[in-house]
Amino acid sequence: MIENFLNQQWQDGALAGSKPEEAYYVSVGLNKTMSAQDILEGRMNIEIGMASVRPAEFIVLRFSHKLQDA
Repeated sequence: MIENFLNQQWQDGALAGSKPEEAYYVSVGLNKTMSAQDILEGRMNIEIGMASVRPAEFIVLRFSHKLQDA
């Protein structure tokens, strides 16, 4: 969902880069943005990089969300 949004922004010219890899990235997962402890505690960490001025020079945003207990 995040990648789809960023891809649309890139196609609309809002992000720099001649290919998506130069314009943005989304990273989430075990040993990428989350530890096993994060997963056990129901925490999801996401890192997003966006090239708004120059290709491959990313502004990095990190988000953390605590999932509801079942």
